[in-house]
Amino acid sequence: MNIICNDIDISYSFKSTILVNVDITQDVIKISNGKYSFQIKDSKGELSNTIVVYGIDYPTFIQSNFVIFIISKGFDAIDTSKIIVGADLESFVPITYINDTTSSFILPFTIAKTYTTNLYDSQSSPPTNVMSFFTFFSPTIDSFYFKNMNMYIHGHYYSTSSRIKLNSVQCDSIEAKGKGGAICRFEPYLFLTKTVDMVVGVFSISEPSFNRSIENEIKFQRTVLLQILSSPTSSRIDVSVLGPLYRAPHIFGHTLEPYPVLSYNASIVSFIPPTGAYCDYLYLGFTDTQGDRISNSLYLCPTPVIHSISPRPDSLLGGVVTVTGSFFNTTVGYLSKPSTTLNYIFKNGSLLDCPQSTDYDPISFIYTFKCYFPPGSGGFSFIAKNSIGHYAQIDYSYTLSITLLTSNIKYGTAGKITIHGEGFSNPNVFVGGSECLDVLVENGGRLLTCLFKADVLPTNNEKTLELVLKNDGAFAYQVFSYICPTICSSHGVCNIESIQCFCENGWSGYDCSTCNPSISMITSTKYGAPGTVTIVGNDFVNLNLVVTIGGSFCGKIVVSQDLTTITCLFQSDVSVPNDNTLLEVSVTIDHKFTTSKQL
Repeated sequence: MNIICNDIDISYSFKSTILVNVDITQDVIKISNGKYSFQIKDSKGELSNTIVVYGIDYPTFIQSNFVIFIISKGFDAIDTSKIIVGADLESFVPITYINDTTSSFILPFTIAKTYTTNLYDSQSSPPTNVMSFFTFFSPTIDSFYFKNMNMYIHGHYYSTSSRIKLNSVQCDSIEAKGKGGAICRFEPYLFLTKTVDMVVGVFSISEPSFNRSIENEIKFQRTVLLQILSSPTSSRIDVSVLGPLYRAPHIFGHTLEPYPVLSYNASIVSFIPPTGAYCDYLYLGFTDTQGDRISNSLYLCPTPVIHSISPRPDSLLGGVVTVTGSFFNTTVGYLSKPSTTLNYIFKNGSLLDCPQSTDYDPISFIYTFKCYFPPGSGGFSFIAKNSIGHYAQIDYSYTLSITLLTSNIKYGTAGKITIHGEGFSNPNVFVGGSECLDVLVENGGRLLTCLFKADVLPTNNEKTLELVLKNDGAFAYQVFSYICPTICSSHGVCNIESIQCFCENGWSGYDCSTCNPSISMITSTKYGAPGTVTIVGNDFVNLNLVVTIGGSFCGKIVVSQDLTTITCLFQSDVSVPNDNTLLEVSVTIDHKFTTSKQL
């Protein structure tokens, strides 16, 4: 294609060198294959020699955040180190040669905020504009972080036409910071998603006549709080997590100040909400960086704690009681919806709500409720349950008392204890420290029976044991006494007044049921010659008495009156290696009390 330019300015230098200035607009000359040729024709039609000018074709631009790639032909034919890029001559940046079709430059703010990009030849002074292009670039992302539900982006160029997306959800509330970046507040629901892979996208909407936009994206991963794993009554909260977590985070969102976790690993984060925590959406974050959020949000209510219920209501009159505790939050953060319910359940199954007239101490973080308990019998369970199902429960009773205790139990023989009184609901009964089993409450909390193992001996002079009835934090006490063991196991005489057995000779123990024989010596016989032997010892009670020597039975047993000597006929029929070999002498009384000795 031949282009004729009529706008020519010819001037002369002092050396008579002709300078020809030709103004050719960018729209006229289109470089093809990286070059174009140039000639001058005078008024006579004479042509000058041809000058070949090397350059680049009209380029296209590809943006990768801060880096702009210039795609064209001819970069291998020009010295790209002499080319600079700018919106004007006030500020410009160099380009970097990549290959014969690609060079790049770092997008400056001055170009980002305009629609024009110029290429200048830096060898001339001032630099000569060699090419100009209409360009439309997306805002850049230098860095970004999250604080609560706000995302802060550093970069340029952000204006009223800028748009920000998080996982394709556009932010409608943007505060543009121009050269510095932007602040975007997303709707809370966006942080409830359990997505690890995230994408931040930024773009600007072009003027209607341009009818295009360019989006810039940065991908990243976040930690995801999945679900609460801890039991409904535990103060320690265990939450399963997914995604990167390389150091110990803090808990944000449901306290005025963040607090550290107890422990963490690749799958679980554990923490105990401090006093003053409330029901709200929490998230993980760091306190030593600009941004605090590194995770999604997860709703949590700390497990309620009941500190006290007073005074104890009377079963006949009922009355108002005061309940104090922690984590009795009545609303959920900014959502203002109920989070904790207080009610009590009677033993007959009826359920009543506790009116939530609440006093709250912002220093001690203690909640106080006034609840009316109607007249009734037995006990009740007071329950504080929050909106995620975690709860505290105290099983309580009305005024507790014992009016009568009856039993017919001897030591060593388990038996039933019957207790009459008031306010029995969920009791534990102990006699001398030994727990009574199979507790049964009847007659509206006025009658209690249990099985006592009778396995504890009195240690006081009165020969009594203390019975303790523990009922939902209240205690009642009574004195318990064994009856004298029946006929003292037939081996003694019972003293009812002292509740003691006086045992026959050779018998011992609380109920004369124990015998402890012992052997000290025995006389000898000659092998093969049966003869009478004498065994000396103690407590040889002649009740089903069996004597063996070396395993051979000794017959015709006679026991001395003081139970210290046994005589019996030994057959002398046990073979031994020599006369010095010892034989085992064994004495057994009533098939269960045995003593033996090598003699």
